[in-house]
Amino acid sequence: MYFEYQSFRSFKVNTEPQFTIAQNEGLNEEAEAESENPQKRLAYEMDMLKDPSTGKIPFDIRHKELSYVRELNQIERNNIRSSAAGISQTNASPFVNYGPFNIGGRTRALAIDVTDEDILIAGGISGGVWRSTDQGTTWTRTTNFDQIPSVTTIVQDKRTGKTTNWYYATGENIGNSVSETGAFYLGDGIYKSTNGGVSWSLLAGTATNSVTTLGKFSLVNKIAIDYSNQSETEIYVAGLSKIYRTVDDFQTVTTVLGIPNTGFNSADIAIATDGTIVASIPNKSSNGTNPEEGIFISPDGITWTSITLPAGWPSSFRRVELAFDPHDENFFYALGETFLYKYDRSTSTWTTLTDNINVNEESVQGFDAQGGYNLEVAVHPGNQNTVYVGGTNLLRSPNGFTTATDRKHIGGYTGTGTAGPYANHHPDIHTLSFLPSDAKKMFTGSDGGIHKTNDNTASTVVWSSLNNGYVTSQFYTVDLYRGDRGDNQIIGGMQDNGTWALFQNDPTSSWIQAYGGDGAFSAISYNALYASAQEGQMGRFELVDNTYQASEDISPSDDDEEFLFINPFIVDRVNQDRMYVAAKGKIYYTYDIRENPGKGEWEEINGTGITSQPVSALATSVQPEGVLYFGTTTGRLQKISNTKEITTVENISASNLPQNASITSIAVDPRDANRVFVTFGNYGIISVWMSEDGGQTWSSISGNLEENANGSGNGSSVRSIEILPNGASGEKVFVGTSTGLYMTSSLNGASTVWTQQAPNIIGNSIVIMVKVRPIDGKVIAATHGSGVFVGYYDTGFNPEINYSIEGESRAVIRANQSFNQGQGFAFKWFKDGVEITGQTGAELVVTATGTYKCQVTDQLGPVAFTNEVSFDFDVVAGIDDEPFNENVQVSPNPSNSIFNINLDVAYATGFNYSIYNSNGIQVVTGKKEFYNTEERFQVNLGSMPDGLYILNVDNDKRRDVIKLLKQSN
Repeated sequence: MYFEYQSFRSFKVNTEPQFTIAQNEGLNEEAEAESENPQKRLAYEMDMLKDPSTGKIPFDIRHKELSYVRELNQIERNNIRSSAAGISQTNASPFVNYGPFNIGGRTRALAIDVTDEDILIAGGISGGVWRSTDQGTTWTRTTNFDQIPSVTTIVQDKRTGKTTNWYYATGENIGNSVSETGAFYLGDGIYKSTNGGVSWSLLAGTATNSVTTLGKFSLVNKIAIDYSNQSETEIYVAGLSKIYRTVDDFQTVTTVLGIPNTGFNSADIAIATDGTIVASIPNKSSNGTNPEEGIFISPDGITWTSITLPAGWPSSFRRVELAFDPHDENFFYALGETFLYKYDRSTSTWTTLTDNINVNEESVQGFDAQGGYNLEVAVHPGNQNTVYVGGTNLLRSPNGFTTATDRKHIGGYTGTGTAGPYANHHPDIHTLSFLPSDAKKMFTGSDGGIHKTNDNTASTVVWSSLNNGYVTSQFYTVDLYRGDRGDNQIIGGMQDNGTWALFQNDPTSSWIQAYGGDGAFSAISYNALYASAQEGQMGRFELVDNTYQASEDISPSDDDEEFLFINPFIVDRVNQDRMYVAAKGKIYYTYDIRENPGKGEWEEINGTGITSQPVSALATSVQPEGVLYFGTTTGRLQKISNTKEITTVENISASNLPQNASITSIAVDPRDANRVFVTFGNYGIISVWMSEDGGQTWSSISGNLEENANGSGNGSSVRSIEILPNGASGEKVFVGTSTGLYMTSSLNGASTVWTQQAPNIIGNSIVIMVKVRPIDGKVIAATHGSGVFVGYYDTGFNPEINYSIEGESRAVIRANQSFNQGQGFAFKWFKDGVEITGQTGAELVVTATGTYKCQVTDQLGPVAFTNEVSFDFDVVAGIDDEPFNENVQVSPNPSNSIFNINLDVAYATGFNYSIYNSNGIQVVTGKKEFYNTEERFQVNLGSMPDGLYILNVDNDKRRDVIKLLKQSN
């Protein structure tokens, strides 16, 4: 073999690999095994949002914070109009929604247009209203981003001449006290469309005007229209422990049932074709003195009669869904969280069917309503005996659940008793709709969006996803690979939809699933994807030949009480084989995640002074590396100044920081480890803080994000912060909030002015997390209900390096690469401030002690140095302290160019080789597939500087380390 080292300078553009993920059912099943727990999720969100002074989320805060944002945006528009400079462009390209195109979010509302079966109208619980004109092949969002997106119920006026009129309601009560956790989910009344769902407007008579108490339509479970009334538009609304009636399009509203009630229970209503109405009012939350609760019936919606409940009906019940039998409306079904009954109006008798629905606390099989979170019952329009019950799973009975033997599991989880979704379907069923012309065709709305079957009576029901651009997914987290310009990888965790990744620069490309469960924190490093699920479940996917291969479960502990519901972890920004995992009262860490540590194999950072406080945010530094900041759900901030040798944990909490508030994110300036930013998610406090001395002192930079200087009022909840350097000293700082994405390029303490980004694209969506990439100005905003948005900003040139340790005395340093044509990079490497001759690649292999950095030249013009990394190796050259082999014949040696080397027969099957200079820098690497021992292995170092070089040769049988002395004549 002949190898010649070439020294040249050129701009390099790499071809981006076509990544994919190898599916691992074992890891997915582990994550799915613990299905979504709405109560735990709400408790997690409660801690993040509640006002520390009251312990509650402010009433109607969603409505109030949106009103405040509208005022801010109007002030901004007025300032622009009065400015001679006009509008300045802040981002290089507009934000684009990147889906997930093939994943839907929690859907409680779904209806088919009675005049055109191709028209579907659906509502995501935090994603607004969507309309399809081709039965789910494509979708268009028809609500604006400044309208409340919490859609719970949709109904069409099906009367002749009225069919273009549609109504939807907002505000979801999912079981917890509205005065506490549920307050964030309050709606804003009833919306109406007069053009078939193409656009919507809020009905003034239903708007929530109170700032201290609930309005009638703050939380709505159901809207229903009495189609038998041809002279009036008679509409009923099932709200909190009450039933409301209007006949004048909500100009006036009458409470017709539950007048004395004070509880926070989700009522329900169903209307027969003759105008008979049945209603349920639960009592899990006390309805006060002399309440009206239970099951009621009325011939006209004005006069109501209580139906005596049957023996076995629970004394306390949270939610009951009602459905008439369309074949004989003398019968209706009542489905609760632990029971199913059928009522016969003609005989005033109940039939108990509970034993036949397999009430089960194991969500993966049988009927589990999860406390009333998912609940639906319906009779097949084409067969009176076929009845469907929805909980976590979808069950079907051919005899109205009068027996258990013929019950069939047809959706949700697999039905085999193991975790994982039913093929092309999703758990947690909220609504069912049948195609009027062919009732075998059925649509479901679930936590996974919208699905359709062409035969709901088949022995094995086959489903297809209609999540084709129905972008309603609810992200918790997102990440991108920071290393390379033009890299398209995005990964994110979503509520009850697992963790998925996108590898294409195409908004309509399908995302690929990596992990199940409730998708939690995720990350991308130089050689792996990381995904997690609720309460600390974690998996690693190692990159092998452009495929991310699932490795072992890397969860630090199997005690889920140690972790938050959505539990943070981070990969070190510089040494990307280091990982830190948040826990209660401590941090788990490993110096080499490549070893796939499992339960009991992680190191722990204890003695932090946070006892049982959950760690809620972590961040590491870039320049210099090795500083770790972390904070808790109670507002305590800590710092470790040297993660290479963890000896002390410093408390950097300050008296002026919010107390008993949840830290939602931490960001460290990649140019200066002492510049650190912290956000708090709670309402009623100052949310955004900054330190320029490593946490010794803190100052507010919340500015106009707060309505009042002390943090009170109707300012947004701040969830995430990121800093995008703009050259040596400038910057763009982004925050993700409950009312959208904001940015400032001029920090000015408490007077900082934040500007909403992409107001007509991202709008007031809840931006749960922001990620940036300094090398190309890429910004990703993940929302809780509207998917992921990607944009690019013009910034200065900001290259970075990261590294991995290979053995005890070798490291591989990586600079940014470019995948953009015409935007390549050229590289110069430096050790201890001196250029390393001949090193022009994007990677540098080092074995010598010293401080390294890279000068990167952009083909577009800019030149900049990266951050620095330092190593303290025990040996200057060689691999893993291997001794030199003085017995290998090299001729000539010294040589001015070519070295002829006689290698052992053990290398006949091939070998790897690498050459290092006297500074320990790898200058040559390669592989020989076959070696003929009658020939000699040749290396040509003629173009390299004189000096000592070390040749390492190895395969699975032998290793030799050989000295080569390059010496010119």
